[in-house]
Amino acid sequence: MSRRLECPWHDEESIFIRENEFRRQIEYKARWAKIPVVIADRWYPSSKTCVICGHVKKDLNLSERMYVCPVCGNVIDRDFQAALNLKYYGEAERMNSAS
Repeated sequence: MSRRLECPWHDEESIFIRENEFRRQIEYKARWAKIPVVIADRWYPSSKTCVICGHVKKDLNLSERMYVCPVCGNVIDRDFQAALNLKYYGEAERMNSAS
């Protein structure tokens, strides 16, 4: 028997519902705390973009957790860089919407 049949919460509809519920909760709590929420595009290359020079490594595999930017030599921890890139993305979006 396949794992998908054993775990019904792994089907696409359930995943979609959980993602939407998570987003709804984040937006609700942010409104309550008067914190703005910025949603990045699903395909925004946050983990593929060097935070120093902006170079995007298009052929980055999920198994590559760290890599060196070929342009500036920055040693990139994929998750940390993604967090920084999303932070800067949110700050830029907020500045653009304020002006």
